[in-house]
Amino acid sequence: MTISLKIIGIVLLISGLVLAFKPTIISKTPLPNNSYQIIEMRVVWGFPIGVGMLFIFHNQWGDLKLTLCALLIFLTLGIIFARLLGMVLDGFLKNNCFG
Repeated sequence: MTISLKIIGIVLLISGLVLAFKPTIISKTPLPNNSYQIIEMRVVWGFPIGVGMLFIFHNQWGDLKLTLCALLIFLTLGIIFARLLGMVLDGFLKNNCFG
């Protein structure tokens, strides 16, 4: 079971990264002009990144409290990673700090 969870986790992690990198693959909505809104479009794909990391790195599935804490931690990490990816790709710091 752990091997199948790790395989599912790898698939979720890779698909979340691809969709966070290019969020218009699935939806054909045009990208907004504001870089902040583009970054927020990428944040949605942080959830599969976080769940993928949970399936890959979490080993103690029997303890419910520990699993829920790990779920919250990995979801937060996935959202942060997707947001940082958006900042790097969309130039949030360049557009707002350096003119």
